[in-house]
Amino acid sequence: MNYNIRAIEDKKPKGEITAHILGALHEWFGVEEAVREYIRKSQDMTFWAAYVHERPIGPFRIYDL
Repeated sequence: MNYNIRAIEDKKPKGEITAHILGALHEWFGVEEAVREYIRKSQDMTFWAAYVHERPIGPFRIYDL
C-alpha cells in the first residue's frame, strides 16, 4: 500500500480527520462526549495525517506532556 503523510495546519481538517477515524473505531471510542472533547483538543495539536488515494487513513499528533 502506498501512502503519503502530510502536515495539517488548519483546525477544521484536523477535527474532520479525527472525527472520521474515531467514527470508524466506534467500538473503541463509544463515549460520545469524550469523542467530541478529543476531536476539539486535536485541533490545537501538532498534526499530520496519512493518506491513501487522497483519503485520510490515520492521524498523527504530538502531545505536550
